Amino acid sequence: NQIEDKLHFLKKNLDKYFWMGEENYYSPAISINDGKKERIQLITSNAGHLLFTGLLERVKKESIVKRIFEDDMMTPYGIRTLSSHSSKFNPCQYQSGSIWPNDNWMILKGLKSSGFTKEADLLRSHLIDAIITLKNPYEYYSVDVDNNIINPDNLIDKPCSPQAWAVGAFLSILDDKF
Repeated sequence: NQIEDKLHFLKKNLDKYFWMGEENYYSPAISINDGKKERIQLITSNAGHLLFTGLLERVKKESIVKRIFEDDMMTPYGIRTLSSHSSKFNPCQYQSGSIWPNDNWMILKGLKSSGFTKEADLLRSHLIDAIITLKNPYEYYSVDVDNNIINPDNLIDKPCSPQAWAVGAFLSILDDKF
């Protein structure tokens, strides 16, 4: 089966192509320049999506969880898409450090399914604080480096609200049985 072959290849080669040993974290993408494959050296929330895939050993999961809960990624309102330490960080831009409810929901699902209960409860609490503060299920929202939510009207690209996957993510987050 073609899909199973691709999944097997991914599982076998995930670390080879994406693991950033110096960071103990996964790269979000591969860049191909003149036929040469290079890891994009950024700390993003994408690695958190791997937590529920069944592709990772426990030690790699622990490394991801430790990293996304550091202050440059975790805010009182959820996990940023990009580390605030990155030169590309701009919380007012679309995916340069903003917080996406659906992205955080996937991470939350992975935390719970991997047994990181304390971390899952903390992230859930942060996301509930975000929806209470925002009063709307925005597609994404932003938090400055002082951990204040930025008015969505002040963002470069205005987020949609209500937005379907944000509504779905928040409803699932509020339903503690997910």
